[in-house]
Parts: sequence; structure tokens; C-alpha cells
Amino acid sequence: MEVAASAAGNRGREPPGFGGTHHQHQRSIRHQLRRPVRVGIARANQTLRNVSGAWIKDQKVEIQNGEIVAHQVAMEVTFVLDD
Repeated sequence: MEVAASAAGNRGREPPGFGGTHHQHQRSIRHQLRRPVRVGIARANQTLRNVSGAWIKDQKVEIQNGEIVAHQVAMEVTFVLDD
């Protein structure tokens, strides 16, 4: 099963920390890329029981006018079937 989630919370704006240090920028990017994972897992938990893990197969960002406007992940969700 693949669950894709898109996060466009920074549409049209620079990512938080963009003007800061390299470390702050890297931390901001990691945080932004985690959001689609959290959204996908939350969505899987709405329709599946016993979700036990997820494998991130792919990540991508959408860029417009040189700015990141959306993040997307393709993930496989692991769950245990009831007896």
C-alpha cells in the first residue's frame, strides 16, 4: 500500500530559517520533510489497525520560481492483520 501526502505550508514564502545559518536551514528542511510522513501515517491510522511501521520509498519537492512550494513522500505502511 502506498500513501502519499503533500505539504505546502510554505507556499510562496522562504522556508523558516532560510536567512539563518546553514545548520538552521538544514534543520528547517528536515522538519519540512517530516510533515508529509506524519500526515501519511496519520491518514493510514484512520483506515488501518495495528500500523507498526513505514518505509519511505521516495521523497520529492516541487519548486516554483526557485522556491520549494510542496513536499511529497511515497511510503509503504506496515500493519499487522487481526486474527
